Parts: sequence; C-alpha cells; structure tokens
Amino acid sequence: MNRAMPTFQKSYDINLLLERKLKACQHFLATTRELKNALAAEEMSAVMHLIQDREKLIHVIGVLDNLINPEELSDLMGQREDLFQDLRLSLERIARENLACEKLTADHCTELKDELSRLRQQGQGIREYAASSERPPKFINLKS
Repeated sequence: MNRAMPTFQKSYDINLLLERKLKACQHFLATTRELKNALAAEEMSAVMHLIQDREKLIHVIGVLDNLINPEELSDLMGQREDLFQDLRLSLERIARENLACEKLTADHCTELKDELSRLRQQGQGIREYAASSERPPKFINLKS
C-alpha cells in the first residue's frame, strides 16, 4: 500500500540564511578577484580552478536563495537593513569584478585573433615565396 508522504517546507532561520548568503557572496567576490589576477597573468591552470570554485559558490548561493522564504524576507528588510546593505555592496563589487574579468578575457581573445592573423599572413608569404616556379628564387644580396 503506497501512501503519499505529505510535502512540507522546512522553515529555516532567515537571518542565518542571509548571513550565509553574505558570506558566500564575499567568498565569490574574493574568488573573482583572484580570477582577475590569474587572467591578467595568463595563468590558465589557476583560471580553470577558480572558475570551478566560482561555479560551486554559485550553486551554494542558489541553494540558499531557494531556502529563503520571500514572505519572511520582506518582513525582515526593515529589521536587518545592515545585512541587506552589505549584500547589496557585495553584489555591486562582484558585478564590477566580473566586468573586469570580461574585459581581460575579451582583450586576450583580441590578442589571440591578431596573433593568428599575423601567423596566417606569414604562412601565406612563405608559401608564395616557396611556390615552385620556372626560375630560381631570388635572394637579397647582403654584400651590396
């Protein structure tokens, strides 16, 4: 005999959840700053590790967000203005650091494209120079 289990949502301490979210956001900010430094130094193994760390923190923040009851949140806003201000500041700093990471990545991609284009042009020049023709290749006379 199958009985359906009643579904209920466990109530968590909203203050504790928000404090944990703030701490996770602060860790995310620190990780993003480290990522920016690794991108600037082109340390790709560190970049990959930090991206994985950020993905884990995004998951943690998402779980915390899902546990926070929006009704309780609106009731708490007036009581814990300091906590909400800290969260807001952390999120603004994260956004700025993310933009810096995006710019570094875009600049690096542009540099790579330019380098590839330069190498392609060099390769084309070498192919044209080395192409077989009926007359012998010309060389620059360094004695004159």
